Amino acid sequence: MEVIRLGLSNLPFMGESALLEGLQKSLKVYGEILDVGILLEPTTRTYMCTGYAILNVSAEHTNFKQLTHLIPWDEKREQGFYAVWNQMPHYCRYCHEEGHVVVDCPKRRARASCWNCGIDGHIAASCTRDKPSK
Repeated sequence: MEVIRLGLSNLPFMGESALLEGLQKSLKVYGEILDVGILLEPTTRTYMCTGYAILNVSAEHTNFKQLTHLIPWDEKREQGFYAVWNQMPHYCRYCHEEGHVVVDCPKRRARASCWNCGIDGHIAASCTRDKPSK
């Protein structure tokens, strides 16, 4: 048995029973669901759109899909939630795509604007132009 504990975030805002049912539907293709739940803020008991799941991903009887950081909600790719687990592949915490980390993010870099030279695509710390004198 190979068990993985998932931390879930960006869950939809809906009632608890509908949310747990949707999580069951969304996660069953990735493994046998041993436990799933939502997390509440400890002091106020407020739902903060986070949860957890524990999956058995050993493919003894079924071929499960490979886990990804973005998990579609009810098989709708444009709407989903994020999963993290130990020893998962690198992913970007800025754009949430897999394969790069935030310092190498092309979307973040494209939005960067240098305060030194005013050119987009880099920041002042990595600017090759001489710093203006005071």
